[in-house]
Amino acid sequence: MKRSGSIVIHRPADEVFAFLAEVHNETSWRDSVTGSGYIGEGSAGVGADGYTEVSMGGKQVRMDWRISSFDPGRHVAWQLTGGPWQGGGAYTVRPLSDRTEVTADLEVRLAGALRMLEPVLGFQLGRGLRSDLVRLRQLLVVPAN
Repeated sequence: MKRSGSIVIHRPADEVFAFLAEVHNETSWRDSVTGSGYIGEGSAGVGADGYTEVSMGGKQVRMDWRISSFDPGRHVAWQLTGGPWQGGGAYTVRPLSDRTEVTADLEVRLAGALRMLEPVLGFQLGRGLRSDLVRLRQLLVVPAN
């Protein structure tokens, strides 16, 4: 299951990327995320390990991940290394004069008999991603002076 979504935010690209690179910020804009961070002394960069905790159906699920690609100020991608799913994702920011386009990509693969749940989970994943991006834009909006 692959899902992707984009949104334009009226804020400079470097500020948007800096916010996304601080993974603990995910709890403020991703609805199902209850915790997220780097493991140990980690920070954004290839090979950095982290975790994301999500609430699903009243259960807490932890997924560990590793950053697989990092272009400072522009792109970060990760692969899941532990948890109930396989897959990964990425955030890409693209400057548009006084605005920034943010694209979020997610990929989730289930194993065994759980693969039968992929169509339902894929629908929920796509809907959640779109809602999360709207919350991100609302959070980062710069008030008019």
